[in-house]
Amino acid sequence: MIKSWMVIGGVAFLVALAANVITSSDRQWFKRLQRPRWLTFEGAIPIIWTVIFICGA
Repeated sequence: MIKSWMVIGGVAFLVALAANVITSSDRQWFKRLQRPRWLTFEGAIPIIWTVIFICGA
């Protein structure tokens, strides 16, 4: 049997994936930004937001 927290977590995961649709023009704009030197975890940002959405749900 599927528990309610599994459904909520799954929906939150799908919302996070849908919100992360990135086009090539978005990537070019992002690479042109001047980011601080301490920002070394850019690849993990989508994963971090997915975890935040799941925990929030």
